[in-house]
Amino acid sequence: NRKVSVFYGKYKDTLDVGDLLTLLSWADNHKHVMQRFGINKLSPSFLDIERDLYKRYEDKVSTLQMIFQGRILDNEKHHVVQSLHDGSKVSCWPQDLMVPLESQLQIALTRLQGDSVWKICVLCIGLLRLFHKELDSKMRAEGLSSMTVERLCVYANDCTRFCDRLHDQVPLLDSLTAEAAEKVTQEISAVGNLFAETCDEALGGIVSVMTSEVTAEIEACVFTGAGVESLHDALKPVVSRCVDLVGPWLCSPHLLGSVLRRSLSASVNFYITSVASARPRLDPSGSVLKQVASDGSDILACFSEYSDVLPPPIAELEASPCVLFAQLLSCPLPSTVDFWMSKLCKCFGSSSVPLVNASLLMRGASVTERKAVAREMSLVRSAHGTALIHDSSCRCLLSLAKDSGVIRKRDMVKESLGVKVR
Repeated sequence: NRKVSVFYGKYKDTLDVGDLLTLLSWADNHKHVMQRFGINKLSPSFLDIERDLYKRYEDKVSTLQMIFQGRILDNEKHHVVQSLHDGSKVSCWPQDLMVPLESQLQIALTRLQGDSVWKICVLCIGLLRLFHKELDSKMRAEGLSSMTVERLCVYANDCTRFCDRLHDQVPLLDSLTAEAAEKVTQEISAVGNLFAETCDEALGGIVSVMTSEVTAEIEACVFTGAGVESLHDALKPVVSRCVDLVGPWLCSPHLLGSVLRRSLSASVNFYITSVASARPRLDPSGSVLKQVASDGSDILACFSEYSDVLPPPIAELEASPCVLFAQLLSCPLPSTVDFWMSKLCKCFGSSSVPLVNASLLMRGASVTERKAVAREMSLVRSAHGTALIHDSSCRCLLSLAKDSGVIRKRDMVKESLGVKVR
């Protein structure tokens, strides 16, 4: 130990990362051998050398990985886009970024022992947070609303591919103790979630583009009377065109499924909000109610054609607010509050209250009847408190204004549905 201390004190400032790794590996092996023979109390000088070795190696590894990450980010400024064999659009950084990471993880797992292994692994994985921060800032600087669909697909694909590559490292941790493997796995999950969130934001940009196309067609067909016999006939080519554009550019079917699911949800939200805001009077023949139910089925049918990426149960769940809206319009007046409490609160959150008010106006309820329903709902909310309504977990939060007597899109609904608007 005395000779080691003299040697290390003389040359420690000139050691490169390979030398530090060799010495740190020797220190780990020495400690491991001593512990096998029951010698757990090592000399203070050895422990000081070990701590200093680890700190210097940690600094060297951090510096080298940050240099690699900086170069990769610089290359990303050129927006180089490649097409894989399946047509999906990607850039180079996911595979480039995994090169130094996989190398450092492999070195740590094969050359080090004890706590040094998982600490170096967690360190290298944790440095990816800085890369993600720069990547996220870059995406926000470009602007989700101003990016092309192709560019949004690149961001979504890159983050997804990197998450997959990152989680592929988990089986390599089998050589670690359960406790050490758990710590590294937790860091992999935490960093992977950051890239997954960025992917989700990029997909949100794609959803916005697709939703704007779909809702524009809904408005043209339902609320301005575009001369199309059914909403399905109007929406089908629009949804098909969007899928044909986006589908080949995304690297995974589950990404396209996510876009379709969220677009379906947003389209349903738009339809219910528009009808509830316009408040057309329900006619005795039931044609308006039938039209609302039919429109909901047509919207669902257009998205259900892609059952290979959007499973029918999920599609039906996303379209279920339309079914509940139609059921609300046909619900007996005395049962309105019970239906609101049992079904609508969970689905529509706080927007369920103005939705009930709109349904009462559509059904021609008197002022007295509307006040009675509002009073009963207020009593229920007071009795249950915050346990009744949770906007954060509701399926369809509508943008409905409070009842002010103003009828929105009155002329459009009147012309389209052919009913007298109150």
